[in-house]
Amino acid sequence: MVNWTLDNPVVTKELRGRMRGARTYWLLFGYLFLLSLLFFFWYLGWWSSHANAMQNGAASAGFTAGRMFFKVLFYAQAVMIALITPALTAGAISVEREQRTFEMLRSTVLKPRSIVWGKLVSSVSFVVLLLTSSLPLVSLCFLLGGVSPGEVFFAYLLLAGDAFLFGAIGLCWSAYAANTATATVLSYATLIAFFVATFPFAIPALDDGGNVPFYGLCALNPVGAVTGAVMPEHYFGWTLPAWVPALLLNGTLSLLLVLACINRLEDYPARRASALRGVTLLFGGLLMFFGEGIVLGSGPMAGVPASTLAMLALAIPCTLLLLFVPVLVTGDREDWKTAASWPLRVFRSATLPSGLPLALLLTALLVGISFLASHFAFQPLSMAMNRVQNFPAPLQSAAAAAGTNPNLLVDMFEQAGLMLLLVAIGIAGVGYLLSVLLGNRWSSLTLLYTGLLLAVSLPFFSYANLSGTDAREAASSPAINTLFFCPYVPLVQLTEPLTSNLYKDTAIPGMIGYGVVPLWIGTGGLYLTLGLVSYGVAFLVVRRKRPHPGVTADPGATAPGLLQKGEG
Repeated sequence: MVNWTLDNPVVTKELRGRMRGARTYWLLFGYLFLLSLLFFFWYLGWWSSHANAMQNGAASAGFTAGRMFFKVLFYAQAVMIALITPALTAGAISVEREQRTFEMLRSTVLKPRSIVWGKLVSSVSFVVLLLTSSLPLVSLCFLLGGVSPGEVFFAYLLLAGDAFLFGAIGLCWSAYAANTATATVLSYATLIAFFVATFPFAIPALDDGGNVPFYGLCALNPVGAVTGAVMPEHYFGWTLPAWVPALLLNGTLSLLLVLACINRLEDYPARRASALRGVTLLFGGLLMFFGEGIVLGSGPMAGVPASTLAMLALAIPCTLLLLFVPVLVTGDREDWKTAASWPLRVFRSATLPSGLPLALLLTALLVGISFLASHFAFQPLSMAMNRVQNFPAPLQSAAAAAGTNPNLLVDMFEQAGLMLLLVAIGIAGVGYLLSVLLGNRWSSLTLLYTGLLLAVSLPFFSYANLSGTDAREAASSPAINTLFFCPYVPLVQLTEPLTSNLYKDTAIPGMIGYGVVPLWIGTGGLYLTLGLVSYGVAFLVVRRKRPHPGVTADPGATAPGLLQKGEG
């Protein structure tokens, strides 16, 4: 076995090729020159304002300047790392294909994991070199004060972790894209999407006055990682420094992208899916844990109404389910073999038949964490488990203020969990049918995501802005039953017993089963029926496409005994 660290020839070749050229040293010079220039002009601005303040007898302390210079240097490094790293990895594999050297590389004894890790480690190592080259500038901040060694260390650690993540994004797109230009565009687009999605969590870290409520996960964003690396965050009453969840989530996401890249380069990717699927479940579980920890165990959420907290707690597993399940239940293969061994093939083989049990396993994991989180919120832990008493469970206190029985809250989570399991079955059935009909994973995945987006948004566009007479007319129309397609609507109804008013049946008169069953039963039944029908149609299509014994479906097909790439 070839080691992917010291004995990896890809690392040696990439590092030697990069360090022998003059471009590397010009890049290093430009990196330090920009930092020094920025530091110099910022220092001139501070000195001018400081001199004016001294004349007016209101000079500022030196440690404020040290704190300001620290932020300027690391904000600049965060931006430059985000710009440089994807450019180093976006063409790592696509260039090999364009130069017709990829086949030669794959013909060696190197395995795909050695190639991928070698490309990534060599690129990230150069980025780490850029980071460490700024240490002399950062040391000037210690002369002025206002910055602790721990802040500097963990800021560097998180920036190195971000570089690993940005490099994994570029490398993954390099493996999937057709050319380097496409991979570069997709890498930067993904990076921008990641920055936009995580920036709201970083806003409290940017506010020195403490005017913005602090919720958690501030260090996920590169900007938040600069000043919020050591800030305390509270999850279910436990206190963690911000760098811990940031490293766990970003590190797991990076590993997931690397494994996806490795799986793409495998000759038989369907047989090498165990690690990829296991890390997918781990990443989903971590997102669920920290998300529920913010909603059900964070101090600033204590004043939020119980119905809002419960809706947020239920919306997190529903959103993750809609994001992850379509990826697991679509594929390129149409076979349906050894159906009796589904549970054993969940991790062993990335075939379409194993998509349903994997989707159900992911849903059970998300629902289980949500259910346990609700118990943490209802039953605070003792001091022996180091629970922070200053941050009580907000959902429990809000529910107590509303006069709601905690057992009713547990029933709410159980009903929501059952509905999400049925929704997962429906999505899996539609995904399998699309994969069988189209024969292409990307087309199937695009159509499935489009359908889910319409199912979630169409009821809101149709009924959310109606009032008065229009609302009554819409409620009496049969089209009102499209609300069953949106799984968020039943979740809203489930959380209404947490309001201070008496519980009222909020079912709409035009809905099927009005006044008899809650909305979640209709939504769950609809998705279950949709999934079963889709699986039935897909089975018939697969059976009709399968050639009869002794009949060759395609005269130009692969000779017997030879397997196409990706087939088991």
